Amino acid sequence: MIDGQELAIFDRLKDTQARIYFEGAESLKTKIDNPELSVLKYVKNNTILEKNDTNSAFLDFFSFIEKMLYFRSLQDNVYQGLHIGSENILENIVKRKNLVDFEKFLNAAGIECKLSVVKEMNRDTIAFSFHNGKKIAFHEIASTGTNSLALFYYWFQTIKESSSVSFLFVDEFDAFYHHSLSAMAVEKLKETGVQFILTTHNTSILTNDLLRPDCYFTMTKRQIRSFSNSTEKELREAHNIEKMYKAGTFNVE
Repeated sequence: MIDGQELAIFDRLKDTQARIYFEGAESLKTKIDNPELSVLKYVKNNTILEKNDTNSAFLDFFSFIEKMLYFRSLQDNVYQGLHIGSENILENIVKRKNLVDFEKFLNAAGIECKLSVVKEMNRDTIAFSFHNGKKIAFHEIASTGTNSLALFYYWFQTIKESSSVSFLFVDEFDAFYHHSLSAMAVEKLKETGVQFILTTHNTSILTNDLLRPDCYFTMTKRQIRSFSNSTEKELREAHNIEKMYKAGTFNVE
């Protein structure tokens, strides 16, 4: 529905016949037997829709969706959206000429290092450079946390350098970070202007200095609710949100 107008109706459990009311999609076949076919994507890819406000909103909706990004770094690096295929993280940083910026990023995160570009199997990659002139490949000695930071930076540079991301979701974003690093990651994402959702078990970042109370949510099996809607108390900038959380202030049903 757009502005209260029904444009696509399809109940896969009851029927294979969709009802489609977009202007410009009148001749589209509406019997859909493929249970995995997205009806809206089917409309978008197989019609030349009339130019009107409703159809413009529909196309803007798809533009937003196609720029959404999800990634995580736990047992493995996983992502969905934005790109198709796989790419070497370190090679991409070199390719984008972001080696110096990546080095500054790591140092700001508390990882004192000097980086350089080296060849490995005929490909450019990154190595740690030491005072004695020795260079060791990044992937050989980087900790789990440092590798997680490299993954974060890989996506951060994509978000920062283009308008290709509309929405970002990072699952367990700080699983391998210490407290101050978690806060730094949030601040970096705030700089991009992209709407984002992060999940965490780390209560140390529950602070008014980082985000407003209505931007923090508790998630249970029954509901997802913001802190601002989880208490009858007036929340002020001077309040210690983490202390209030641990005291059960936001457990109001």
